Amino acid sequence: DNFYDDPDIVKSLATVGFNVKGCGNTKRSIELKDIDQTLYDNFCNRIYEMHNISDIPNLHTFTFFQEQTYEDVEMFNTGYIHIDGRNPNQPNILANDYPYIVCGQIFLTPEPDPLSKISIAQPKHNWTDQELFDRCLNNYLNPRFEYNAGKLSLSELEQYHSSYHADLEIIEEIPNVYNRLVSWPAGTLHGEQLTKKMGTRLNQYFYVKQSFWLYPSNCY
Repeated sequence: DNFYDDPDIVKSLATVGFNVKGCGNTKRSIELKDIDQTLYDNFCNRIYEMHNISDIPNLHTFTFFQEQTYEDVEMFNTGYIHIDGRNPNQPNILANDYPYIVCGQIFLTPEPDPLSKISIAQPKHNWTDQELFDRCLNNYLNPRFEYNAGKLSLSELEQYHSSYHADLEIIEEIPNVYNRLVSWPAGTLHGEQLTKKMGTRLNQYFYVKQSFWLYPSNCY
């Protein structure tokens, strides 16, 4: 908790450049390094220190602010359980080539609804890493993109949603607290929930990965 010394100043920067379309009903800022290089450098150094990351010259940290708005279809507010970095922009990435090290976010909404939380999950089956990666892509991301493109009906998407999540179980939930950092080892199954009471949520997301893979992505 209390990640930033002055989160209100950071939150004020989060309104800069919300011009990038994210997943679902979200919009993103430009990268933090393009908003405030000093803040970005300090942020990265603290993340590396907190997570005992030492191979800094060979790393890249991608971080931005994202605002999510409550949607009429409740399924879209409960947060698909997923793995960061598995998305249609990177369809050929294999488990053995997965470049991410640690991922996470900082809650930046004052007086949030604690039920707008992060959920950590695990599969109910003994899948290999590659099987899990493929299921996240084929049963989580691809159906949502097909729905957005008008190729799937809402009822068909709901069937994917129900079947996919039936194979997963929640093992931990972290409530939304202003200025709280939540992180996980890259490859961890997780999701996030936005409540109608909260309406809008502002978070800072970050992804630390090996610098040999700098492929940009719209949907982590």
